[in-house]
Amino acid sequence: MNQGLRSDLLAVYHKYLNGFVSENMDVINECIEYPLTHVGETSVKTFDTFPLSPSEMKKAKEWAASDNFEIEVVAQNKTKAHLILRNCRRLRADGWGGIRCTSTQIRCSLFRWRFLIDFCI
Repeated sequence: MNQGLRSDLLAVYHKYLNGFVSENMDVINECIEYPLTHVGETSVKTFDTFPLSPSEMKKAKEWAASDNFEIEVVAQNKTKAHLILRNCRRLRADGWGGIRCTSTQIRCSLFRWRFLIDFCI
């Protein structure tokens, strides 16, 4: 696996995660290639804008921050990659934390990594 491409990929994914944790939609949108496709258990949906509000989701789930990201790049070529966020700690405002998992598929567009499929939250 090309280490330079892997480093670029991880840098963009961390940028997206930081944008989500800080509720910065401008940063999130810099990392997303629209239309965004969500593949669910029983349906596939396409969105022209980010389909949820990080602040509303965090409030509903009583989640304040995330840390301890365990990310694995499982496959990558010059234009596509698949990575998995195996674990992270989601913290409530009172400091209590739990573990969640998700996966993300990414592609390279104009020499920038941008999300093609995301948010299996």
